[in-house]
Amino acid sequence: MFDAWIFLFPLVSPLLGARAFMIHNTQRSLCLQDSAATNEVLLKRCNLDSESQQWIWIDRGMLMCVASSRCLSALQREPVGTRSCQGPEVDAAGLMWDCDRDRLISKNTSMLLSIDGRRLILTHDSKHSKWRSLDEGDICQEKLRSRRASDDPEEFEAAEDQIGKLAAMMEEQREYLRWYYRTKDPTTWKFVLLGLAFVCLLVGFLLLGMGVMANK
Repeated sequence: MFDAWIFLFPLVSPLLGARAFMIHNTQRSLCLQDSAATNEVLLKRCNLDSESQQWIWIDRGMLMCVASSRCLSALQREPVGTRSCQGPEVDAAGLMWDCDRDRLISKNTSMLLSIDGRRLILTHDSKHSKWRSLDEGDICQEKLRSRRASDDPEEFEAAEDQIGKLAAMMEEQREYLRWYYRTKDPTTWKFVLLGLAFVCLLVGFLLLGMGVMANK
């Protein structure tokens, strides 16, 4: 039964408001990824098949990684990492985030989640602190949706009737995003473009020669 719930959770969770989404930096086009080995949050190329890049809002202010079940932490400025979301020794204040105009703000320090190069940091500078949900858009709207669902648990009763339709919609959306963020070896295209450039060069010389001959 538990395994079945794990399988259905990505489908049912949108109906409950706990929608998994990818956190994408709009300036650098990179996504947040939790590292299981070091518990550090990394900036990586967006990969729709990676559960380490899937996050959900829980407890009205915590961001939990689906793969590790650990929460984004603001207890240290850098490197930014994840910590256990529950437990007697957990400092909940350091795990709480506000969301305002595409910015993630630590409730504990009032600092913004931002990037410096390819490193994730906490800072008061808002230059590189714009975050969006890659597949859903507004991460702040995701938080509001999660809050509404937690206030209205009766929504769960309608989940089973909509799982089939929801699965088809999500798969169609993911296929498009997989195509958009596809990673293929560009070597073939480079040779094709190089060949086209060589052909254009030959045509140019041919036209130039014909022009010279016509002027004689």
